[in-house]
Amino acid sequence: MDFIQQIQVWTRGELEQGKWMLAISLVLLPLLFLLLKSENAISRGILIPLSILFSIIAGYGSYLIIGRTGYTERIENQFQLNAEQTIESQYQKATQDEKTYTLLKGIWAAMVVVSILLYFFTKQYYRGLSLGLAVMFIGLLVTDTFLHYRLNQYLNALQVHKSKVKPLG
Repeated sequence: MDFIQQIQVWTRGELEQGKWMLAISLVLLPLLFLLLKSENAISRGILIPLSILFSIIAGYGSYLIIGRTGYTERIENQFQLNAEQTIESQYQKATQDEKTYTLLKGIWAAMVVVSILLYFFTKQYYRGLSLGLAVMFIGLLVTDTFLHYRLNQYLNALQVHKSKVKPLG
């Protein structure tokens, strides 16, 4: 698969994930309203983290859909002008993003464990809060895992293309 096809595959995957994220946020919305109307202390505690999760998923999903729509075309134009520089810049960006995803996945997993442990040492409202935080961190972990998986495939393809393109001069 050539570089242009690979960037198209990666971009389509990003757009698809953005659509799924928006769909999941729409499913969360009625749940948030139900929790808001609830008088149960645990439900009230869950409301804040789920609202944050909703905001993150809806916001980042929208960003993926809006930001990645013209991305392939911009990269194709850059590639036509200077293939080596485009592949190198994409490789550097993907490498940095890979490090970030690796770090964040560890943080989200650790925060899930901390949230679950806090559940056992707190009272009603704070139990709901810790449960909601655990759900939020699991949601972030799953989201970043999918993004990271696709990025690793793209990064591997970039390494192959990087080795094929020889500098001019």
